[in-house]
Amino acid sequence: MAMLFKACKHTEWRVKWFGLECFSILSREHPLEVSVLLPKIIPLLSSMVWDTKTQVSKSAGKALMDCCNTNLNPDVKVSERLTHQHLVYPRIGALNNTQR
Repeated sequence: MAMLFKACKHTEWRVKWFGLECFSILSREHPLEVSVLLPKIIPLLSSMVWDTKTQVSKSAGKALMDCCNTNLNPDVKVSERLTHQHLVYPRIGALNNTQR
């Protein structure tokens, strides 16, 4: 896992993208291990959603959702969709809140 964290902080966008793809794969193949590390993974992936490279940004959103789906706590499951919506699509979330 330490290598994936390093890859996500790399300056080359392809290395970041690869690290994010690995997080998505790990979340499907080893959900328990990923869920244990969610407190460290979520802040990293959340910051990468704002990357200027489109491929990295889209992959970060996907990896974030894949990792969040490993969470087994039913109390937190409800807010995952809202969190993802506001992180990945903040303007849409802001528009929805102003129209109410």
